[in-house]
Amino acid sequence: MASAEPQKNVGKKPTFTLSHRQTVDPDLGIELSGLVAHSPLAFLSALGALSVASNVNQNAQLSWRHSNGAIRPILHGLGNDPEELCDLLLADLKKLSMSAFEMDRRLPFDADKFRRAVREFTNNGDTRALGFCAAFGSEVVRDTKKGTFRDTAFRMLRSGDSQGNGFPEYARRIRERTTQSHLVRSLFHRWDYGDGPPDFRWDPASEKPYAYDWKNPAESPANTMLGANSLALEALPLFPTSALSNTTLRTTAYVRINKQMLFSWPVWSCPASTDLVRAILGGSEWIAEHVDMEAAAEKGIIRVFRCRRFASSQYYSNFSPPASL
Repeated sequence: MASAEPQKNVGKKPTFTLSHRQTVDPDLGIELSGLVAHSPLAFLSALGALSVASNVNQNAQLSWRHSNGAIRPILHGLGNDPEELCDLLLADLKKLSMSAFEMDRRLPFDADKFRRAVREFTNNGDTRALGFCAAFGSEVVRDTKKGTFRDTAFRMLRSGDSQGNGFPEYARRIRERTTQSHLVRSLFHRWDYGDGPPDFRWDPASEKPYAYDWKNPAESPANTMLGANSLALEALPLFPTSALSNTTLRTTAYVRINKQMLFSWPVWSCPASTDLVRAILGGSEWIAEHVDMEAAAEKGIIRVFRCRRFASSQYYSNFSPPASL
């Protein structure tokens, strides 16, 4: 986003170093056993948990390890009791400002309105809102016919439903409904998909092809994990957008290869803070057509996953099942 930059060290090239020789003491963190690295929604949820945990303890960190047949996240800095952790996360979630989601009920919306809101957040020193604005899109890249700004590749819902509600309104609803139980079920149990909509469609399971269902999927909305979506929302500022031209917007960790839009994400073995995670995600290595995994391993990266973002209908997009590179 051109008009405001909420991140620290503006102008510096993101760099990171992780030593693969380090070991993680499991007693220093807690395994989020309900999350797996190969799920885009679970990955975003882990990042969101780190972001919220960092508000409680600025030394909070996140790492990943092989456990029970998958790669799972370890959250460091908030103890090792699941219910106590979820209490702390929920308390902070409920305190966090949702001002960035009050600009409009739709996403995207009028570019000039967006620019004015960014200016107001800047004047008020609302860095949280600015972080989300940077993730939402850029008023520099516009749809000249509609007058709206181009927005993030993470917006996979229609811009607004028949009531005019889109991503911001759904985000508010999800946050208001989130309870400690939702967080416990998402972070520490096998996902039961026991919660109703809405969701952000960041889980490949959100796609329900008509040919594989016994009735019209539109009449049977996919159930979700509300706690996972609520935490994943907090990961968005780690994926800012950038204007490559006045017609092209790039979302961090996305790349177009052979006419396909792909989301690529790495996982790492050593504890990393939110600032370090931001630098990792901003690396160009993960969006190359061919990822050099030997070079990645030297940086402490243990796996890179990739999935395709595709339009599942006129209004909605989905992620395909991920592949491991």
